[in-house]
Amino acid sequence: MKKLKRFVLNDSRVLSHEELSLVEGSLSLNLVDNCSEATKGQACVLSCPYTNEHSCICIGYCQVEYKQQGSKIIAISSCV
Repeated sequence: MKKLKRFVLNDSRVLSHEELSLVEGSLSLNLVDNCSEATKGQACVLSCPYTNEHSCICIGYCQVEYKQQGSKIIAISSCV
C-alpha cells in the first residue's frame, strides 16, 4: 500500500494527474493503435464498438505474419 502525500483540498484549486489518481485510484492502459514489427507482442486496441450508446474498448495484442511475394518477404501486422 502506498503512503499518500498530505495536502489540503481547500488550499488546492487544481490537482495534478498523479495526485488525482492517488485520491481516486486509476487504471492506466498503454495501448498501441497501429501495430508494426516494432510493436510485436504489445497490447493494442482491437476495436471500439458502441454498446447502449457507450463506447467499449476491446484489447488485443500485436501480431506480425511474414508472407512471401515473389522474391520479397512482406511483414503483415495486425491486432488480434
